[in-house]
Amino acid sequence: MAGTTDPQGELFDVLTPEGERTGLTVTRGVAHRSGLWHAAFHLWVAWREGAEIFVLLQRRSLTKDTMAGRIDVSVGGHFRAGEYDPQRLRQGADREPVLRELYEELGLQADPRDLRWVGTRWSQHQEQNTEDYEIQELFLWLLPAPPHTLMPDPQEVAQVLAVPLAVLADLLTGALPSAEARVLWDGTGRMPADSKTVVTLADLVPGRRAYWRAMLKLIESAVLGRPLAVLTLRSRGADEE
Repeated sequence: MAGTTDPQGELFDVLTPEGERTGLTVTRGVAHRSGLWHAAFHLWVAWREGAEIFVLLQRRSLTKDTMAGRIDVSVGGHFRAGEYDPQRLRQGADREPVLRELYEELGLQADPRDLRWVGTRWSQHQEQNTEDYEIQELFLWLLPAPPHTLMPDPQEVAQVLAVPLAVLADLLTGALPSAEARVLWDGTGRMPADSKTVVTLADLVPGRRAYWRAMLKLIESAVLGRPLAVLTLRSRGADEE
């Protein structure tokens, strides 16, 4: 992971595959090389504009230690050692790690009561010199309008995009070969009002199509005020469709 700006000495709790703490801690670098289960989270940010629902996505910086340069969920991060308590998370407590990463990655602040826990995903990802096993807690933050005060960290994020949910869903199923996205931030510190880019499946983080489709259905239900079923997902690695 030479050249990464991610803190390789950051300490994580080692978990069992069921999500229980083992009492051991390892550094980020060891966790990502050794296939040790550890706790992470994904925060999805979405809003409605007229009849359309939009989802915020980020392109990971080229110095990330995994999946550099790929388009990912709105915010993703890790629970540091001592922070992960799944029961308290599901009861609406312990939002500080998610709030911290939201601010670090996008420069946004939220009321912790607005971050809704919606499920858990077990993720197994392999790439060169990486065997990354995460238990990912999933959160949703619905905004009344697009964010206008983005201040991303360029060491974390290369680009921030807004994609229509329906268009992204069609891209994930193969109904569309590409999707047009609005560029909300492009690494220059500006937010071009009319800048657009084209996104293909090859741009997205690999092995998450089924997960993303499930989340998009949940986001649509949340925006429309429908009851939500808690997600329990297990990745199938690079073969996930």
